Amino acid sequence: MKPSSDLSSSELNSSDLNVELENARREIQELKYKLEEAEDTLEAIRSGDVDAVVVTGPNHNQQQVYTLHNADRPYRLLIEKMQEGAVTLTHDGLILYCNQAFANIVNTPTERIIGSPFQQFIPETQSKVLHYLLSQVARGEILLNVWPESTVETYISFSQLLDEESQIICGVVTDISMHKSRVQELADKNSQLENEIKEREKTEENLRQAQKMEAVGQLTGGLAHDFNNLLMVIIGNLQLLSLRGVDESLTKYIHNALNATERGANLTKKMLAFSRRQPLKTEAVDINPLIPGIVMLARQVIGIDITLATVLAPDLWTCLTDANQLESAILNLIINARDAMPQGGIVTLQTRNESLDTDQANPIPDANPGQYIVISVKDTGSGIPPELLTRVFEPFFTTKEVGKGSGLGLSMVYGFIQQSNGFIQIESQLNIGTTVSLYLPFTSEQVSEATSLTPIRPASTKARILAVEDDHEVLEISREMLTSMGYDVLTASNASEALELLNSKLDAPIDLLFSDVIMPGGKSGIDLANECQNAFPDIPIILTSGYVYQNNEFSNVLDSNIPILYKPYSQASLASAIQDALKQK
Repeated sequence: MKPSSDLSSSELNSSDLNVELENARREIQELKYKLEEAEDTLEAIRSGDVDAVVVTGPNHNQQQVYTLHNADRPYRLLIEKMQEGAVTLTHDGLILYCNQAFANIVNTPTERIIGSPFQQFIPETQSKVLHYLLSQVARGEILLNVWPESTVETYISFSQLLDEESQIICGVVTDISMHKSRVQELADKNSQLENEIKEREKTEENLRQAQKMEAVGQLTGGLAHDFNNLLMVIIGNLQLLSLRGVDESLTKYIHNALNATERGANLTKKMLAFSRRQPLKTEAVDINPLIPGIVMLARQVIGIDITLATVLAPDLWTCLTDANQLESAILNLIINARDAMPQGGIVTLQTRNESLDTDQANPIPDANPGQYIVISVKDTGSGIPPELLTRVFEPFFTTKEVGKGSGLGLSMVYGFIQQSNGFIQIESQLNIGTTVSLYLPFTSEQVSEATSLTPIRPASTKARILAVEDDHEVLEISREMLTSMGYDVLTASNASEALELLNSKLDAPIDLLFSDVIMPGGKSGIDLANECQNAFPDIPIILTSGYVYQNNEFSNVLDSNIPILYKPYSQASLASAIQDALKQK
């Protein structure tokens, strides 16, 4: 019985094993199916065809939800958070998906975008461009319509989403209008910076030029002072020699020497004008009435080949200047214009009113905002090379041939205009011509009536004169001049000696004090004049100088009634000044 029993048990175990194997095969097949299903689901999630998959568990009461959160959700979030617009669309332009950034660019809700053609956002003029980009899966700039009617510049990059066989195209849309605006803003800032650099360089150059001109001015002013003292000795001795009744054969040489010293004196006047050390008799002046007289003088020197034209403003303002110095300055400019036109040409003398605000005045060297009367002298001559324009106002600099000019004409004009609180502009083009414009400040003062010159009178009394001068040779020639006029002369080499003579008991009183301004010893001629006026108010005073310091002390003397005789002076000028002063006693 046992064998029979054992056989049945073996057969039973084999049958159970087969069942278990079959069940295992079914489970394996089911798992393979589920695995394939899971792979398909994951691919569907990744491709964006579905947003979620719900999988029911074995007990039908448990469900597993597969979404982008636990699959490729981070990539979708990345696309949604992008600053650039993102779209997926078919080859014919149907929009399958867009992120919020694209919706913001076209100013349209997402639900109205998906399922609509991309072409609705493109101006008709660019439809061919879009067709090309889609067909070639290319990239380029394109305009997008923004509702209501306006456009935004964008850059679109199209690419195949999966592979070449896929019909889905991915597009990245970048708003470049802001980028272009920032680029333009950066370009504007860069241009502004370049302009500021150029303006700074120009200001620095103007400052260097002003410092150079000031240094040259101080040098020329000092030279003029010493040179005037030398000329004073030469002129005085020549004039005294001519009064001694020398041989007629020598008279010609004396006359030539006096003419040469006169030219030297004119040179020092120009040097003093440039260095702004020559005092001006400023007053309210109406320029237009001066022009005919200037033109008449100019016609005598410019020649018949040159036409002199005038263009005068009918309602010209009044300016504050020295009329005599202005006439000299304009004549200098006309002569310079003549020399620039050896074959003839046209010189135009023009007057006008001009107002400058801060923006207009800032780029101009030495200019300040305000109202100006402008006198321009324009020629049709050879012009001045650009590299020389910054040097034309320097003393002794000239573009003329040797012997044709001293190089002081324009420097004198420059100094006069500077001293008049104005400024000067020069414009020139080679072979076209040059224009020099003088800007003089406007004044509301009334034009004063012209005063007549006092005629020279012969000496009527033998007065005693105290002459004070630190230069021995100048003092000696002054004493000789005064003695030859019939005056009794006392001399002193400084202010202290002069005060001792004034305070001493002399056999006859001192009738006039004639003193140099610049003297050593701690007291100037101005100090001497002040003390003399306080102690002896009845004694008239005449000051003389070959150089004028523009300080407050001397400005007070200029504003007072003390006459000033500038070196080098002639015997006739000295005689006239003394006679006028004694007349006031």
